[in-house]
Amino acid sequence: VLSLVHGQPILYPVVFASPELEAALAVRELPTTYIIDAQGMILRHFIGYQASSVLEKALEALTAKRSEFP
Repeated sequence: VLSLVHGQPILYPVVFASPELEAALAVRELPTTYIIDAQGMILRHFIGYQASSVLEKALEALTAKRSEFP
């Protein structure tokens, strides 16, 4: 997985969860993707493979939504 991530033009951090974190988040399927803000709040999650365009669109929507509220 790391070689795939390093070979792509991904503009967001990619983190691999420990078994403890997987249990705390109740991850039952892989891949599972979480979008987490700087305060540690889960803003979105996706189960299964997601194209980078889907993740980028979700990030753009969340960024636009946040900019509405100073």
